Amino acid sequence: MRNSTRLAFVGAAFAALSFGSAANAATATADATAVILSTLTITADSALDFGTIAVNSAGTAVVSANGLGNSCTATALICGGTRAPAVFTITGAADIGVSVTLPTTNSTLTYVGWTGVGAAPTMTLSAFTSYFPSGSTLVLGETTVNVGGSLAVGATQAPGTYEGTFDVSAQYQ
Repeated sequence: MRNSTRLAFVGAAFAALSFGSAANAATATADATAVILSTLTITADSALDFGTIAVNSAGTAVVSANGLGNSCTATALICGGTRAPAVFTITGAADIGVSVTLPTTNSTLTYVGWTGVGAAPTMTLSAFTSYFPSGSTLVLGETTVNVGGSLAVGATQAPGTYEGTFDVSAQYQ
C-alpha cells in the first residue's frame, strides 16, 4: 500500500509539473503581407536638342537638364535655335519615388546622310545630367525627367545634321 501511495504521489507531482509548464506557455499568430509594384516604364518624349551651332573653333555646347544653364564656349561656338533637354515620362505605381540612371560612357552623334570620303564625321556627347521638373515621386503613377548633356564640337566640324542615341533607365527608390 505504501508503494502505491508513493506512485500516486509521484504521478500527481508529474501531472502538476506538466500543467504548470503548459499554463506558462503562450502562442500568437502574425499575418504576413507583401505588395508587388507594377513594372516601371520609361518613354522618350523628346530629343536632347542642341539647336544650331556655328563653329569658329573647337568648343562645347551644353544643354542643362533644367533648361536654365544652356551655354556655348564663348567665341568658339555661336549657338542659336531651340535648345532643350530630352524629356522622358516614367510610369509605374502611384506615390512611389523613382530615380534614374544616366549613361556613364560617352555617346556618339554621327553625321546623317554622309556622302563624303571616309567615315562619317562624329561628335561626342557626355556629362549627362537629370532634373525632375515635378519631383521624383510618381504622383498618380507618372512623372517626367529631363536629361541634358555636353556636346564636343570640333574646329573643322563638317556642316550637316548629326544624330545619336543614349539610354536612360528608371528604378523605384
